Amino acid sequence: MRMINKQKLLLIFTVMVAIILTSIFLCLAIENPALPKLEKPIFVTSCGQSPEYGTAQLLGKRAGLEMKADPLAEPADIIGFKTLIMVIGGSGKGLGAAGIDTPAEIKRVEDVIKKAREEKIFILGMHIGGIDRRGPVSQDFIPFAAEADYLIVRTDGNEDGFFTNVAKEKQIPLFLIEKSPELVDIFKVMFTEEEEKGETEAEVKN
Repeated sequence: MRMINKQKLLLIFTVMVAIILTSIFLCLAIENPALPKLEKPIFVTSCGQSPEYGTAQLLGKRAGLEMKADPLAEPADIIGFKTLIMVIGGSGKGLGAAGIDTPAEIKRVEDVIKKAREEKIFILGMHIGGIDRRGPVSQDFIPFAAEADYLIVRTDGNEDGFFTNVAKEKQIPLFLIEKSPELVDIFKVMFTEEEEKGETEAEVKN
């Protein structure tokens, strides 16, 4: 009887080790794509009126970048800019404070994206609010991730694989981060002049 129990325990232990090793190998196999080399000037706007657009601007400032930010930007406001950072995530409180409802915000974002396409402005989509921005209010806005040229997403906002699926379907490079402050080093790589890029690129780990 004791022999049988030992055999069962050994089998359970072997299976658990196999599962853990498989998970590790899968994690190691997943690599972030190369970061794009983007141009200035940079404009930041919201897609859903969540406060993370301000976080993106603050982290950009810490990276030594000047970014114009307006959560209620209209198409004419982005003319002349080279990169549009679109921070995706809905907030009922944010919409209320801005005096705009969901349909109006959706129309505004659609118009801004259309103008960005006309002006050949690179759209850098971000979802950095994590699981808090995957609630009911955000459901109307996260599909705009499909309009980005490149996506940066916090992993806890992608637990269901939504952004992974969108990126795969639309062939959009998807860069996953664990914490929002990682954007400081990421910004340095994306917006650093070519001759300075080599010095900072090593700071960002895929």
